[in-house]
Amino acid sequence: FRRLPATWPRLEPLPPRVAAIALTANVVAWAGYGWALVCLTRGLLPGTALGWATATSVFTASYLVGLIVLLAPAGLGPRESLFILLLAPELGTKAAVALAVASRLLLTATELGAALPFAAGRWGAEPGATTAPRHE
Repeated sequence: FRRLPATWPRLEPLPPRVAAIALTANVVAWAGYGWALVCLTRGLLPGTALGWATATSVFTASYLVGLIVLLAPAGLGPRESLFILLLAPELGTKAAVALAVASRLLLTATELGAALPFAAGRWGAEPGATTAPRHE
C-alpha cells in the first residue's frame, strides 16, 4: 500500500466466499470451453475421438499462450501453433490444423457477435457523447 498514491482508497482483500465463487465460475467456464472443443471436433471431424480432458487442456494452454504473446494481435499465430503442436500427435496434423482454424473462426464469430450490438449503438453517437439512458 505504500507504493500506491495516498488519494487511492484502501484496497480490501476479497472475502473467501467471493474468491471461491470466482474460482468455481472460472473452472466451469474453462470446462465449458473444453466441452465446446469436443463438440466442434465431433461436428467437424466425425469419427475422430477427442477426450474432454485433452480438449480442455489444449484449449486452455493455447488460449493462455495467445494471451501472453503481446506482439500477436488476439494471439493470432502462437495460439494456433500450440493448438496444432498439442493435437497433431493424437489426431494427425491435418485434423489438428482444421480444428485450430475452425476454433479461431468460431471464437472470433462468437466474440464479434457479442460485441457488435454494443458497438453499433456507439457508432451512431456523436463524438464525446455518452450512451447512458436519458431520464425525462
